[in-house]
Amino acid sequence: MFTFDAVLALIFVGLSIASTVGSRDSYNPGLLFQYPNAVMVAWGLPAVVPLALRRIRPEPAAWWYVGLTASHLLLGPGTIDSDPLSMLMLYSVLVYGTAGHAWRFVTAAMAMALLTAGVWAVTFNVTPLFDVLANGTYTDWTTQLSGDTCPGVAGTLSPSTGTCGARMLQDAGILAVLIGVSMLSISVMALWQRARRATVNAMRERNASIMAREAEETRIAALAERARIARDMHDVVAHTLSTIIVQSDGGRYAGARDLALARRTMATIRHEAERAQHDMRRLFSVFGPNGAGGASGYADIPSLFDGSIPVSRRVTGVAHAARLSAKADEAVFRLVQESLTNTRKHAGSGARVTIDEIWSDDALSITIADNGRGGASAQDGHRPGYGLIGMHERIEAVGGSVSAGPRPNGGFIVAATIPLAPVPGEADGHTAMPAVTWTDGAATPQASGTGHRANGESMSSPMEAIPAAGNLGLSRDGKSIPSDGMAADAGTRRASMTDLPSDNPPAGSASGIASPASSASPTPILSHMKIHLPQPLYRLARWLRAKPIDQGDNHELNWVAQLARWTERHYLFMDTMGAVLLMLLFYRPTFRDLQWQTGYGAALPHVATALLTIVLLAPLAFRRRFPEASALAVAVLSFLQLLFLPSVLPLNVFALVSVYSAVLYGRERAWRWVSVALVIDSWAFGIRTTSGQDGIGSLMRLALSPVYTVMDWVAVVLGGLLLGGMVMLAGFGCIAAARWARSRGSNALVLQQREEALRAEQERQKVLAANLERERIGAAMQAEVAATLESVIVQTDAGLAMLDGSAEPSGEQVAAAFAAIGSRGRSALAHMRQLLAVLRETGFSDAAHEGMAPEMRLAPAASLDSQLRDRARG
Repeated sequence: MFTFDAVLALIFVGLSIASTVGSRDSYNPGLLFQYPNAVMVAWGLPAVVPLALRRIRPEPAAWWYVGLTASHLLLGPGTIDSDPLSMLMLYSVLVYGTAGHAWRFVTAAMAMALLTAGVWAVTFNVTPLFDVLANGTYTDWTTQLSGDTCPGVAGTLSPSTGTCGARMLQDAGILAVLIGVSMLSISVMALWQRARRATVNAMRERNASIMAREAEETRIAALAERARIARDMHDVVAHTLSTIIVQSDGGRYAGARDLALARRTMATIRHEAERAQHDMRRLFSVFGPNGAGGASGYADIPSLFDGSIPVSRRVTGVAHAARLSAKADEAVFRLVQESLTNTRKHAGSGARVTIDEIWSDDALSITIADNGRGGASAQDGHRPGYGLIGMHERIEAVGGSVSAGPRPNGGFIVAATIPLAPVPGEADGHTAMPAVTWTDGAATPQASGTGHRANGESMSSPMEAIPAAGNLGLSRDGKSIPSDGMAADAGTRRASMTDLPSDNPPAGSASGIASPASSASPTPILSHMKIHLPQPLYRLARWLRAKPIDQGDNHELNWVAQLARWTERHYLFMDTMGAVLLMLLFYRPTFRDLQWQTGYGAALPHVATALLTIVLLAPLAFRRRFPEASALAVAVLSFLQLLFLPSVLPLNVFALVSVYSAVLYGRERAWRWVSVALVIDSWAFGIRTTSGQDGIGSLMRLALSPVYTVMDWVAVVLGGLLLGGMVMLAGFGCIAAARWARSRGSNALVLQQREEALRAEQERQKVLAANLERERIGAAMQAEVAATLESVIVQTDAGLAMLDGSAEPSGEQVAAAFAAIGSRGRSALAHMRQLLAVLRETGFSDAAHEGMAPEMRLAPAASLDSQLRDRARG
């Protein structure tokens, strides 16, 4: 930067010195003396220094230049040839200097404008103070100012009938206005450019930050994938093992006396183990918790209600289930699953659960509360684990919040709020989820029915509990979440409760499920009614809307910067206004140029000319929003104009603007097809111009002309190549300028494109890092977990074979079979918890990565005990 400015300063000062030396006029008056040209050169040389420092040290350079200018105005020549460079110095200090000091320099510029106007008015009208007159005396300004004529340089700025003093004052006023307006114009331009530079600098810093964080983000993505795997393994495998343990313990005692119950329990254990195997394959084969269609969601919550504990569920408001994102959909299901699991495992006998859902226009508030042992569950030596941590992570990952803890009067409560995705352009009318109370022992709904009243209040009906494929193993510590074995596909996940089957209860159920009477029909929420555009117009408006520009912090407070940033944000509006202005300016020239000459007919109607002008200039309104499409439209319209119209229009010069915009704002390789279109249109222009000299008004008439011989065609084509070559040179100059501007990174829209590309690449790298981490972990862990589950399956197969054998087994044999399965499940669960601890607490599970990035290790959140203590203190 300094080298460039120094060379430029030498060139500017050199040109001013050359102008001074080459001047024949040696009369260079000042306030005090007349000066020869050599003195003028000497005064101009020091300007090299501030000009060279104008960007790296803008404020000292500006004050230096102010001092030099004031010195030569008061002590030296009144004018020197480098004085116009003061505009450049003012512009530089306002653009590159401190923002808060801008008004200092604007004020200084105005003061220097007044000083310059006064000095110039004096030196133009009267002779220098120490100039020796012809009679040997010095200048008497009093006599000169009171005279009718001024003895100064010939040709004053304005004629005057008054005294020389009046003429000098008049000249000073005119000069002050001219210089002051110039300084104000430069100040506005500089402050405008400063605001643009602030946006560009903010975007550059943001892009540099994205690039600098790339390696860190990939490491974080790998560690986040470890946390996700640990969380999903907890939800899938650990809860399955807990289910197997609970089932085996129950079958060990009940199955010894009831072989049919033993057979059903053994089949349930095998089913759970097989389902866990399937979920493990999904876990390690697809990125993200919802990568496979088998993930459970909000619609699958009723499958968690079994006969083990009474569950009451109440829904208040209109359920916007379709507005839950994919991650939020599963997070709600896991929240309820974890809460019910913990209640069953730690609340004690006789506990009941109440699930309250409150749906508002923008969020779902859900509360799961029981009346069990609450905080007393920790007295049996139980320690909290990763279940509640995973619950917090899932809900917070979708922008929600969750809290959990014992109730004051006993029991435990989990409360969460999950935001809903907005539905732009549509009314918020959604299918209502009926409010239902699920209890044990009720076979049919109450007579009042189910659904929602007109006022949106919920109505409840007791329902028979839905037995799952097996009992749920529950853990308040969050160390084992059960799996329901009823995976929902993408369509079922969004289904309402009326979609649940009522005539096909799961195995182990004593009776069928009574469905709600009906589901509320889609109705708009009156309290949230808004006027929306029709969908086609809404989509068109979104498509045409300019992309938002992140302009960074707004440190500029002056109106110029605010206006500059507004125009930068609303570039589509500004381009549209520019296109409209061009249409108004070029309508009449277009009408005159399209006057049909003799042989072509009458003049075109004004309406046709106006439409033609609009069509040819309309693409320029989208030159930055849709740069390549705009350039393509201009290229096609230009070619059609040359093909059919009898005249090349003055407005066609703006086709170069579309060339520049397409290369600057379009894709990286847009210059290739733009160059091809430029060559075609330029050559067509050259041929059209050459043939016009022979009276042929368009390319179509040229193609249909019967008088052209082969030699005529060769001459036209070669002549067109020569004339079109000049247009090509101008077009390729625009392409080169656009490529240079693009490489500099000084345009906000170009930097925005780079930011989008960098973020997309960063996301790709994060996904890649997560995939690699999952594959590395899965290679060892999946085989180990699969072997554990396979051993359970083998043992259950042996138990089923024993139960289905010809000889009826004894109670001791059945108990022993279940005891073996339970023992295997307990040892596997203990080992699984060790693996989860390794994944979460160390961040690494193999020796090769041990000790890497210790500051980025994932540690579990505070334990439940510490959370309870903190709440008690608060």
